Amino acid sequence: MKLQNSLPYQRKIRNYVERKDSLTTEYLSLREKIRMEDSPEHELENAFEVLLRLDELLYDYHVKRAYLEYSRIELVPENRLILEHIDRTIHKLERIVPIPLLVRSAPKLAIFRRQLFESAREAAKILAQTESSNPDAKKYISPESLEIHDHRAMRIRNLMRFEDGGWSKDHVEIIYDAARLKKYKSDRCEYIKTQFERKFKVNISIRTAMYLLTHYGFNDTNYRIKDFRKAFDQAYALHRDKLSQERTRYIIDTVKELIGIEMTKNDAQYGAKLRDIFTKVYGVPIEPPENCMEFITRKFEPL
Repeated sequence: MKLQNSLPYQRKIRNYVERKDSLTTEYLSLREKIRMEDSPEHELENAFEVLLRLDELLYDYHVKRAYLEYSRIELVPENRLILEHIDRTIHKLERIVPIPLLVRSAPKLAIFRRQLFESAREAAKILAQTESSNPDAKKYISPESLEIHDHRAMRIRNLMRFEDGGWSKDHVEIIYDAARLKKYKSDRCEYIKTQFERKFKVNISIRTAMYLLTHYGFNDTNYRIKDFRKAFDQAYALHRDKLSQERTRYIIDTVKELIGIEMTKNDAQYGAKLRDIFTKVYGVPIEPPENCMEFITRKFEPL
């Protein structure tokens, strides 16, 4: 992030940089204190490093988010939805990291984190004020740079939902090709998502793509895939007519009773949706084996 060096704001910029550097130094100094309080397994130290990387990302996000407020850039509804989604994701990530345990070992951590994000807002304010005083300055975020979200949202509105689409051997081929051509899970999911949009005009989430990889045995899980699919089929048959959230919970419980595996909520939800599609297309919630046979023998050459 670069601050425009406009003369009226040089002092503000200098003061901001000094405070930011001081705050960063104090934050990093907590590493040693946490290390002293840590267990032999280094659980707190590892958690601190994760939080440190997370806060680096959050700092940049808070600058951008505050800049949008201070510069009064008008956001289309789709942009606002994206920001809301990011905020929800941040809350989820912060619940995953054991922040209360870290604060218990280093109480100043909570203060430094709050001051860090206040510093981000200060940076955004200086950026907006500097640009306001210099109309020719390059914008940190321009309205034009946000239009891509509006275009993508319009394209997504023209796509079908996953559960409204169909199923065929061509769908299965994409999943096998993703596993064959792509090495990393994130790349495989993105490939599946892109190909479903392009070939079938179906919009699927990354979570849906993740389940599809699991269903066909291309995800690193503790599931014994044949046993898992058989147990899921049985659970689905028992609970297929229940409401969505209730069905998900019952499927998780039933699969655990059958094979002793506690599946994720994501797998239960999207696995049931996939079987809904099978039922719609084939009349039964089980896919015909010939959908897969052609692709099983293909050579895997992950990029």
